Amino acid sequence: MDDGFNSRFLDDNEEGEEREPEEYGNHDGVLLKVAAQYMPENTLESFLYDSFFESEDVFRSRLMSFLFPQFQALKEVHLGNTRSLSGFSALESLVIYGMTYEFEQNNFGIALMHVDVAAMSFGGFLANVGKQKDLRVLDLRVAVPPNIYHADEQPWTYRNEIFPGLLTLNGTTLNRHTHGGLRRRRGFLDMLSGLSKLEELRGSVSLNPRDSYGYRTGRLEAEWMKVHWPRLKVAEFYPRTEVYETPLVAAEWLWLQKQLPGLIYDDDHSA
Repeated sequence: MDDGFNSRFLDDNEEGEEREPEEYGNHDGVLLKVAAQYMPENTLESFLYDSFFESEDVFRSRLMSFLFPQFQALKEVHLGNTRSLSGFSALESLVIYGMTYEFEQNNFGIALMHVDVAAMSFGGFLANVGKQKDLRVLDLRVAVPPNIYHADEQPWTYRNEIFPGLLTLNGTTLNRHTHGGLRRRRGFLDMLSGLSKLEELRGSVSLNPRDSYGYRTGRLEAEWMKVHWPRLKVAEFYPRTEVYETPLVAAEWLWLQKQLPGLIYDDDHSA
């Protein structure tokens, strides 16, 4: 490495005493800066980043500016709490975890995803996901708060939740409005019709969450998946909430398993 890199690990005092690199980690993006400087364009195929929860926009922009020259080569990406996917073209595996949405300095978690502005933002994100024609693994995880559970129960995790509207076709669900009457809610499943190579759907895709958020997923969606996701082998629709539980699978999803032999709905492979 040249002096420009080494000098980043020096104290600002007059003696220039060296500081241990571990104290910095990657919080200021210095490793990304170095990698971007020395790595040729479109040579990075896998990017796994476990700490993408930084609040500073500067750090986020550094990360995305680093990834931008690699968009055409990246096949596997793990990121946290991001909606920036525009530009990727070769993804085969995508994991996005701890997703929350910030609008007007308020954090909208999954329970408030029905708010129009949040739904619009989520729709834009899924539109970018739907363009990844080679995607084989899609793993989307919501951020869930810590919880207390009994000894005979599995902890409540992102696998027990679902993004509202994620597995609902647009215009197929009528919901009772809080002020009376019915209104049609927006579903997002149509946006993923381009994922014809999809083999694994993981993360927050449970069809039996604590709160359905007013959306319904049924036979129409099952028929849609048969047509658009013919290679599907894993769909974490029925994760167990108790150690010895055997989930009760709805008829339409038993039907889908017959149409797509080998399809399973609970897989402990998820970490």
